[in-house]
Amino acid sequence: MLEQKMKHDAIKNLFFEIQQFFNISKEMESIIVHLLFSPSTERTPSGGANLGKKDITLEIPTYALKDWNIEYAYAILAHETAHTYYDRSHISHYVEKVVQQKNIKGIFEGRSAKEFLKESIISACAPHGYFCQKYFKIYEPLQDMLLPSLEKEKALLVISQRFMTWHLYPIVGQYTFQKKPIDKKFVEIAAKYLQK
Repeated sequence: MLEQKMKHDAIKNLFFEIQQFFNISKEMESIIVHLLFSPSTERTPSGGANLGKKDITLEIPTYALKDWNIEYAYAILAHETAHTYYDRSHISHYVEKVVQQKNIKGIFEGRSAKEFLKESIISACAPHGYFCQKYFKIYEPLQDMLLPSLEKEKALLVISQRFMTWHLYPIVGQYTFQKKPIDKKFVEIAAKYLQK
């Protein structure tokens, strides 16, 4: 069923646009996906980009490979793909430089500013970010997922991953529309949200 879905143009376009966004050449695009099946009846698809720069894992609960769960599996795959592309691109250098230049200190959701900014950039792409919202319509629309928690966070003055996804979403869209890869300016815009 996943293979049938992969032939769909939206899926191809999703991964193509992520590749363009991170400015990954054709030679660098290949990734090995280690597919794990879970017998769980309660979990959603999950993954990890922790096996090296060309390997990712995708864990799929086999109990419910139906519409939204299939789309969410692709969204997770897109998120983990974005991790590998981030690690292969020049962006990590920009993030390190901007965090240092702007003297951004602190821990955000248990992560250093550099790690939080990395995850924010990737999350602005997928699984709930711009590219997945553009190509998928079944699971958690952006406003349903983000807005309720943003109201609470706003009251507490919390900067969270959801907050960053919400704010970076239109910027990712603008860059994609202009066919412009992520650059230092994008990182500087993202970093502004972490400055006090």
